[in-house]
Amino acid sequence: MENGAKEQLRILQSMAHCRCARHPITALAPDEVFVFGTDPNGKHKSSAAQLAIAKFGAKIGIAEGLAGQSYAIPVHKFKTDLMVEAVNRFLSFAISNPQLRFHVLPVGCGAAGMDPAFVALMFKRAIDMPNVYLCELFVNELSKYYERLKSASCERIGEVETFSYATNSPPRDKEDLVIGRHWVFIRTADGRLKFVCGKADDDFILKVCGWQNVVHAAAGFDEVFAVLSSGEFISASAREKEYETDLRSEVYRRYSIQSAFKEGYLEWCRSGSLLHGVKSVVACEGRFAAVKFDGSVISVSDRSGYEKPFDYDGQLERTCGNGVKKVAVGWLHAAVLDNGGHVTVVGEKEYCNAGAVDDWHDVVDIEVFGCYHSCIQTVGLRADGTVYHTLDCPEIDSWRNVVSVSCLSDRGVVGLDRRGHVLLAGDMPDVSEILKSWPPIAAIKGNYGTLVGVDKGGNLWVSGIKS
Repeated sequence: MENGAKEQLRILQSMAHCRCARHPITALAPDEVFVFGTDPNGKHKSSAAQLAIAKFGAKIGIAEGLAGQSYAIPVHKFKTDLMVEAVNRFLSFAISNPQLRFHVLPVGCGAAGMDPAFVALMFKRAIDMPNVYLCELFVNELSKYYERLKSASCERIGEVETFSYATNSPPRDKEDLVIGRHWVFIRTADGRLKFVCGKADDDFILKVCGWQNVVHAAAGFDEVFAVLSSGEFISASAREKEYETDLRSEVYRRYSIQSAFKEGYLEWCRSGSLLHGVKSVVACEGRFAAVKFDGSVISVSDRSGYEKPFDYDGQLERTCGNGVKKVAVGWLHAAVLDNGGHVTVVGEKEYCNAGAVDDWHDVVDIEVFGCYHSCIQTVGLRADGTVYHTLDCPEIDSWRNVVSVSCLSDRGVVGLDRRGHVLLAGDMPDVSEILKSWPPIAAIKGNYGTLVGVDKGGNLWVSGIKS
C-alpha cells in the first residue's frame, strides 16, 4: 500500500501542474468535453449546468451521458451508491473514448453541498487515465487521501507503526473513533464518517463515507455498524467480496451453518436498514449488540466460529431489568452496564469469568476484549476515577483520576487521566516508547492493537495501523 500511495502521489503532483481541469472553462477545443453535475431529472439548474447548456450542447432532460461537448453526471446526495455507479459509467466511457479529453468540474460540491473528500474518491480511478482532467479541488483531496495512506507506515518503533494526522473535523470523544483491524474512521460533527487511514477496499470506504446523519458508529473486525438519527441501523463489511467468493466455493457449501451466516451477513450489509429505534451499537468479530431507546438490547452472533460454538443470543436481553446504559461485546463474552452502575457479564461460561464483576458498583463506562480463550478482558471505569478489571495487571489498581479506559488488545489496557496522560497496563513496551512523543491527549481509544489519541488541538495520533 505504501508504494502504491507514493506512486499515486507522484502522478497527482504531475496532474496539479499539467493535467488539471481549467478554471474557468469558457471555450473547448473540438476534442474536449465539459463534465458537470446535475440533478437526477436533468433540469440543469446549477450554474455549471447552465453553462453546459449555453455553450457546450447539454440538453434539458438528459441527466446522464454525452450531449454535444458536455457529459452530465447525476448528483445523488442522499443515494450516494447511485452516484458512485454513475461516476463509474463515466469513467468507463472515458476509457472507451481515448481520443477525447474530459474536464471534470467539482461535481456535487456546489449547491448540493457534498463533501469534496468523499466525491473525489469516486473519481480515484481517473488518476491513471491520461484523458481525464480532474478539477484542482479533487486533485488536492486525493493528494490528502494518499498522504494519509503513505503516512500510515511512515515510522516503525518495534513492531508498532505510528503517525499523526491533523483534521479539521476532530472527534469530540472516544465514541467518535471507529477503529477496525486495518483502518480508522472518525465520526464528524455533521454526522458523517470520514476515512482517516489504513487499508480497505475502495467500495467499502465509499459506502461508509456516504452515510449521513450518523449518531453512533462502531467497528467489528472488518465491519462498520452505524445508527442514523432516524433510529435506523446500517452496516458495511470490508469482507463482502471475500464472502461472495467463499459462498461459491465447495468448502463453504459443505458447512451450511457458515454459509447461512455469510449469506445472512451479506443481506444485512445490502439491506441498508435492519433495526429501528436504536440508540447505540457495539460490535466484535462476528457479533454485534444494539441498545434501543427503551433500554432493551438486541444481539446477534455468528455461531460458526468454533468446534464448540457458543451463543449468547438471548442472554443479553435477560439482563435489562434496570435499563441498559451500555453494552460491550467481545468474541466470547459481553458486558452490560445498567443505569444503576452495575455490570453483568454473559457469554461462554468457561471463559468469561462472570462472577468477577458481581461486586462492581458506581461504574460509568465498560470495555471488553476477547478474541481467544486466553485473553478475556472486562474493564470498568468508576465514577471516582479508579478502574475495575479482570486482568492480571496489578498496576491498574494504582490508577487514579482516570477519565477514559479502553482495551487495546490481548496485550493490555489503556487509560487516560485528567492531565491528558495515557496510562498503560500489560506487555506493551513498544507502545510505551511511542507515547513518549505524544502531547497531552483529550480522548483515546484502542481496538485490535491500534491506539488512537486526539490531542487538544484536534490532531489524531495513531499507532498500530498495518497498511
